[in-house]
Order: sequence, then structure tokens, then C-alpha cells
Amino acid sequence: MEEEKTKVCFKCGRNLPLEEFYKHPRMADGHLNKCKDCTRKDVRRDYDRKSKDESWMEAERVRSREKYGRLGYKDADFNNKTRKELKPDPNTRRNLRKKGIEIPSDREAHHWNYNRPKSVIILSRKAHHRIHNFITVNRDDKFCYTLDGDILDTEEKTLNYYKKVLSRYDDLNEILEITDF
Repeated sequence: MEEEKTKVCFKCGRNLPLEEFYKHPRMADGHLNKCKDCTRKDVRRDYDRKSKDESWMEAERVRSREKYGRLGYKDADFNNKTRKELKPDPNTRRNLRKKGIEIPSDREAHHWNYNRPKSVIILSRKAHHRIHNFITVNRDDKFCYTLDGDILDTEEKTLNYYKKVLSRYDDLNEILEITDF
């Protein structure tokens, strides 16, 4: 039986499996010396610090637009196609308000199941963006799936998965609930 290779993170001192370290071709063992959790925290802290500088933010916007064009995202119509086929109600905020549910301006409604277009989860914009990095939407059956391929077909499964995803991020750990309108 092959023994699992481990490595000690120089930041937090934990002994973790190599899968918990990002790959880096210039390192002796092919992985960074800082674990993924510490790397994410450092990147988030650096971004928060740098994002206060307007000149850095403008340079970042220019870099992002250049990358968008260079990598051909403009020609890739998959995002627009998905949005057209799974079109959520554009008046979600208004419809929720009619039912007496006010969404603060720093929150967004996330359609967790396109078979139930009037059932949403209220999240911060940042949490909503993070969630979409960890799910895929099947245009045929209109369900969300985890990156491992598990279907998120019930409220309980969906909330548990989203809480697990958001618990990785200190500033995004929030209570989620599903709201029907």
C-alpha cells in the first residue's frame, strides 16, 4: 500500500496531504510551501488592501478587459446561451417586495433551482459569486450540480452544500435561507 505524501505549511505549520498545496513547477516537490487555505487568505488580504487604491483598481480593470479579449471570451457564447435558456424572472426584487420581503442593496437573489423560478436564496453579492464558482447548471433538467456531479435537487441539500462552500471563506460565512415569492 502506497503511503500518502504530506507536507508542512510554513505559514500555519499544519502537516497536510500534497493535494492541499497548489502545484508549482519550480518547487522541488512540485507544490508551493504554503497550503491552499493560507494562500487563499493571503490573496484575499492582498486584494482587500490593493482594492482601496483607485489606480490599482483601474489597472486591474484594464488587465481584465485585455485578458477577456485575448482568451476569446467575447466569442464564447456559452454564458449568454445559458442565461437565455434558464432565464430567471427579471423582476425578482420587485416581486419579493410585493410579498413584504425587502432585499438590502448589498444582497442578491440566487435561483437555486430553475424548475422553481420563484424560489430564491438571498446572499451577499460576493457569496453569490463564490457559489457560482462551485456549481454548474444543467440546461436540460434545470438543476444545479456540485462540481463533483451531485444534483442539488432539494432545499436541504442545496443549503448544506452552500454553507459548506461559504464556510471556507471567513468573510462569507452567513446564514442562508430559501424564500419563495
